Amino acid sequence: ERERFNATIQESKKEAAESKKEAEESKRETEEANALAAAKEDELTKIRTKIYEEIPKLDNVYVNKEVAELATDAHKIGKAIDTKRREAQLNTGSAQGSRMIFKRPTHNAKIVEDILKHYNNNVEHSVDVIDIAATVVDTLASSFEYMKRGALFRKVIANLEAVQ
Repeated sequence: ERERFNATIQESKKEAAESKKEAEESKRETEEANALAAAKEDELTKIRTKIYEEIPKLDNVYVNKEVAELATDAHKIGKAIDTKRREAQLNTGSAQGSRMIFKRPTHNAKIVEDILKHYNNNVEHSVDVIDIAATVVDTLASSFEYMKRGALFRKVIANLEAVQ
């Protein structure tokens, strides 16, 4: 009976050691999970506090005039990634050639071009509309959803004043 008692004690000690080892492993896994959660929370906080980042402007909006019509208000507006190539294309279809008189890089040339075509008047007005529309579109595209309304308005106004 004494041997059985000693065997039971040994078995209990073994089970206690295994239980302690499992508890330590569980504690370590919990600490790792908490560290990972904290790192993810820090990253999320950085994203939430990041409200504005200037994005690349890879498109262009342009105003083009035929050489024969430089003295008139007749002009063509359009969008192109490569403005030199586009100008060469326009020159091949023109008897006297054409000249790109204004171009503006922007993030979304399609939206700026649509606005410009809607408000297409004389050349000077078209250039002003390009500057204003591209500035607003690029500022909105560069802002993040966490940017508050007042901060967004101030950023748009500041960028418009910089263009002025």
